[in-house]
Amino acid sequence: GECCRDPRARIEALLGTPLGEMAARQLSGALGGPLGCSHVLTLAQLLLSTTQTALALDRERHGDAARPDGQRIFHRSLSIDGVLGRDGIHLTLQQADVHFAPLVPREDTDPLERLAGRLEIRAQAEVDPDTMVLRSLRAAERETGRDAFYRAWRDRTEPLADLAGRSALAGMAGALFER
Repeated sequence: GECCRDPRARIEALLGTPLGEMAARQLSGALGGPLGCSHVLTLAQLLLSTTQTALALDRERHGDAARPDGQRIFHRSLSIDGVLGRDGIHLTLQQADVHFAPLVPREDTDPLERLAGRLEIRAQAEVDPDTMVLRSLRAAERETGRDAFYRAWRDRTEPLADLAGRSALAGMAGALFER
């Protein structure tokens, strides 16, 4: 009988909530727990982190630079692929964030002039299908810009190493947010 529409009233109550430091807790309070919906909560957390990242990067890199109405400032793509093998569930995640510079469009504008920065993250995990315990997790990232478009990947596995052995069913969001 449960469905993702059940917490609708609590979602609507979040309208007008500032996207500051307490927003993640407010989302968890409204959408988490036995009366919430983990699917909607996960999507809301992704939207929140994307918005916060986009606005912070824009302020850091461009201050109060004016942009024409409707100009794109940020693009995030996320791909998650899962394969069930004989030895477990193999998951691969790729996330790419592209931040755009504020430019007044001209006919002769080089598309790369719009690129303010790009961050790519990739992770690979192996999960035991019977116990849902995370067996392993590897991650890497690279930052690029218009002057150095394809830099080398940096290994980011070490800060995540202690997550191996934890149950995916017990929730890992808190531990991931700490890292």
